[in-house]
Amino acid sequence: MARVAQINPKLYRAYLLKDQFRLIFQVRGKQAITALDAWYAWARRCRIPSFVEFYYKIVEHRDTIINTLKYGLSNGCASYCTSL
Repeated sequence: MARVAQINPKLYRAYLLKDQFRLIFQVRGKQAITALDAWYAWARRCRIPSFVEFYYKIVEHRDTIINTLKYGLSNGCASYCTSL
């Protein structure tokens, strides 16, 4: 990854943003909400158009995402759907 960071810093930032967003859903409660807020700030100013657009979509669904982080609620398929 260090080589990617040297050659293509924008790609490296995109990778870090993607990975940080994924990690938010591995923790719960206030820690996850704090991480989400930090991710918001980073994504909003990253100057990568796809992530800025994604940021606005995430902000639009913030309440639902917060419920997921607090209570583990989701309207998506879990292990049941992957076994079909």
